[in-house]
Amino acid sequence: MNNDFDKKLREMAQQSKVKESEELRDKIKITCDNLEHKRRGYKKYLSAAAVFIGAFVVIGVYLPTYANDTPIVKKVIEFLNGKNNVVNETYIENSKEDKSVIKLDGYTINIENLYYDRNELSIFYKVKSEKPFDKSKKYDIAMELKKDDEIILQLGSPTFEFLDDYTMMVMATATLTTEDSMELPEILNVKLSIRDITIWDNTVGNYSFEMIEVNSDPIEISLDSREIEVLTKELNKEIYIDGGYAKYIKSIISPTRINLELSRMGGDPFTDYIIGEHIWDSKKGALTELFNLGGGYDNQGDEYVIVRTFEAPSEDGEVLLVPYIYTSGPYGIGGEGRATLKEYEFKEGETLDLGQYGTMEIEKIEYKENETIMTIKTTGIICFEPFINAQLYDQDNKWYMPTAVMNREVYGFLDMKADYVFEKMDSEKEYSLKLMEPSRIEVVEEEIINLRN
Repeated sequence: MNNDFDKKLREMAQQSKVKESEELRDKIKITCDNLEHKRRGYKKYLSAAAVFIGAFVVIGVYLPTYANDTPIVKKVIEFLNGKNNVVNETYIENSKEDKSVIKLDGYTINIENLYYDRNELSIFYKVKSEKPFDKSKKYDIAMELKKDDEIILQLGSPTFEFLDDYTMMVMATATLTTEDSMELPEILNVKLSIRDITIWDNTVGNYSFEMIEVNSDPIEISLDSREIEVLTKELNKEIYIDGGYAKYIKSIISPTRINLELSRMGGDPFTDYIIGEHIWDSKKGALTELFNLGGGYDNQGDEYVIVRTFEAPSEDGEVLLVPYIYTSGPYGIGGEGRATLKEYEFKEGETLDLGQYGTMEIEKIEYKENETIMTIKTTGIICFEPFINAQLYDQDNKWYMPTAVMNREVYGFLDMKADYVFEKMDSEKEYSLKLMEPSRIEVVEEEIINLRN
C-alpha cells in the first residue's frame, strides 16, 4: 500500500503540466525518492510529511543571527511573529523551559524550550559542533520519543539557522493525531533521544547525504497541556457533488494551528470532479496551509485519512471551512480540454480579471535592498494561495513564491488585502502571472462549516 502511494506521487509529479522551477522539481523528486527512507511508523501517534503536487505551500523560515543568550523560543518569535504565520506568541506564553544537554560525538545539543498542546509538539534547541558547520548543507537531526520502551513519535529538524560557524539554532515541530481517535494525553511523559544526524547536500541535482548514527542516552521530559485551550470539533460531514466526494472528520483548533482530518475516498481523481477545501477567518482572511500530512487507513481499513495543518486563527473571528469543487485540470492533471493556461501581464496598478478565480489588484510593488514587497487585493477563490493557483514568473522564466504574508486586511468574505514578501526581484524585468484555469471551479457555499460553533 505504501509503495502504491509512493508510485502515485511520482506519477503526479511526472504528469504535472505546471511549469515548475528546476529547484522545485528537484525538491519534489528527492521527496518522492526518499519517502521510504523517511517513513517512520508509530503505533499510537501519526506524524508524516507528504508532498501535495500542485497545491502545497513552501514557507521559508529563517532565524536571524543573535549575539545574546536570550531563550531560543523568544528569538524565533521576535523574528517570525507577524511574518510567515508559522509561530505566534503562544510559544512564549506556554512553552516550558528546559536545560537538558545531550552530548554526542562531535556535537552538543542544548534543549531550550518545549511546547505541547495535544495538537502539536515543538522543541527549540541549540546545536554546537566541534568543527565548523558546512553552511551549504542541511542538517537533519532525527529525534525519537519513547514511552514504555515503545517509539511513539519521531521528528526531524526542518527549521534551522546558523548562529555562527559552530552553532545552529533549531525548531523541530510535529503535528499530532491518533490512528484510533483516542485522545492524546494531557500530560505527556516520554523519553527523548537522538537517533541520527543526516547531512544533506543541498546542491540542486545532487541528492547525496551522510548519515551519522547516534543512539544517545534518553532524557526524560514531562509536558503539561492542561492550561492550553484546544477546541476539538467532530464534523462527520460528507459532501457528494458530480462524482466528487469529501468527508470532513474532525477539526482541532489550538493556539498555534488548525488540524483538519479528512478523507477523499471516491471517484477517480484524474477524471472526476474533486472536492477541495480552504479555511477562511473573518478577521485574518485566508489561512495559510503549513503542512499537508500523510495519513493512514482507519481501523476498519475503509478510509484513507489525511491531515491538513493551517496557521492559527484569530482569537475571536469566525473560522469557516470552505469546500469548493473543481475539475482535475487546474494543476495539469487530467484529460484534454479540462484546463486552460492563461497569462497576464503583472505590474503595479493593474487589476487582473482571473475569471472563475476572482480578481487580483496589484496596488503597490516595493523593490527593496534584500526583498520585494507586494501589496495585493484579492477577491474570490484566488484569495487562497494566490501565488500557487496562479504563478509569478519573470521574463527569464524564473518562478517566484512569497516567503511571508503580512498586514492582512479583511473587507468581507473572500475579499482581502495583504502584503506578500518575496526574495529580491529586479525592477527592470518584466513579470507575468500564469494561471491554469479549470473548466469549473466554484465555492460550495451551502456546505460551508463554522469550526467554532
